[in-house]
Amino acid sequence: MAHLPQQIISERIDDVVLLLEVMKKMGLPEILNDCLPRHWKQEGLDWGWVACIWLAYIISQGDHRKVRVREWVEQRRYTIEQVCGFNIRETDFTDDRLGILLKRLSKPETWEQIERFLTQNTIRADELAVEQVRLDATTISGHHLISESGLFQFGHSKDDPNLPQVKLMMGMIDPLGMPLVTQVVSGEQADDKLYIPAYQQIAATLNKKGLLFVGDCKMSSLSTRCNIHIQGDYYLCPLSLVGKTPELLAGWIDDAVMGKSPLVDIKRTSFHHNTETSPDLDVLETTIATGYELCRRVEVVDEQLPLLCWQERVLIVHSPTLAKQLFQGLETRLHNAQQKLMALTPQKGRGKRQINDLQVLLQKATEILRLHRVEGLLSFDYECQETVEETYIGRGRPTSRPKQITPKIRYQIQTVIRNETAIAQAQKTFGWRAFATQCSKESLIC
Repeated sequence: MAHLPQQIISERIDDVVLLLEVMKKMGLPEILNDCLPRHWKQEGLDWGWVACIWLAYIISQGDHRKVRVREWVEQRRYTIEQVCGFNIRETDFTDDRLGILLKRLSKPETWEQIERFLTQNTIRADELAVEQVRLDATTISGHHLISESGLFQFGHSKDDPNLPQVKLMMGMIDPLGMPLVTQVVSGEQADDKLYIPAYQQIAATLNKKGLLFVGDCKMSSLSTRCNIHIQGDYYLCPLSLVGKTPELLAGWIDDAVMGKSPLVDIKRTSFHHNTETSPDLDVLETTIATGYELCRRVEVVDEQLPLLCWQERVLIVHSPTLAKQLFQGLETRLHNAQQKLMALTPQKGRGKRQINDLQVLLQKATEILRLHRVEGLLSFDYECQETVEETYIGRGRPTSRPKQITPKIRYQIQTVIRNETAIAQAQKTFGWRAFATQCSKESLIC
């Protein structure tokens, strides 16, 4: 009997099998298919598996381009078919087909539906107990072209204000860090307006009341706190220093410093294994902060709604570590500002540019104080120095030419003065923050 020739298939699988198996376990292909139904005339792979295989390519290769996907799938066709259990056509991963998939995924309502189903399926599959959710926004900047309707726009940035950015709002299970919602918006938008849409999407996804939402000071706007409260959830966030809050915080700090409100130590418990003395774990308690709390009534007045009010706990907390960092930072800024002010008006010499316009001097000095955030903490004394410069007019021997006397004026900074009273007043608030919550003390401890 004649032997049939053997066919040997050699493919490089890398991490593709693992990635596809994880997506199958998450139920991602089924979720995508439910949210992206195929046209009745569509042939080949459904959108769910096209998206999953493409996602495996992006993660494995670190490349988001469409042009390489078709070739990459062809090099691993047998492996992918064995893992997924279907046959792949040559035209399943063309640029046009991937472009259609991207267009359908770009619709906000479709993306929110996918994210909601995926979160519900993941939490149910892993039996995760969700009690606390963290909301936070960040920016991603880069060298991109700016268009009127594009995501990359110029906005407030802590990284590089000269680069356009895109803004990312995320909600995640705390402290696990599992993402629940991801919203991408254009980079010029303010952070405080992103919290309510993210909260509402998470609330609709989890369908559970009594969750604690934790965020930064931009989550402390009254509208955000009100929205969380009326839907039966809790919030915990530092109060933003706007409006009446700075004045209120100053009074709360005075009450703490003057002893009107007794302070309570806030301790962190840690466990240390000391084999020299005992095989058991030693319990160590370290005081990380001190503070006290007060209750206040919060009212929201809306002409279209009845008066809404609730009791809010304000936690006034002092961190010695934060106070030390802020103190060192202030001293560094004061020193740098002082050096730059003195360098504005150097002594006369070769290559040393002098300032002969008072408005120019004041403008540059004010800009230095603003950049280093020490307005009101430093001042300076200057004097006007007038000299006379003699020059000869015309050509020839100097003794035979008439002289021209020209007055020269320049301004010189003599001293830079520290306003110790204002500095001490600023340092008094270092390390103090006020947190707002309507959650009970027992719930926060647990």
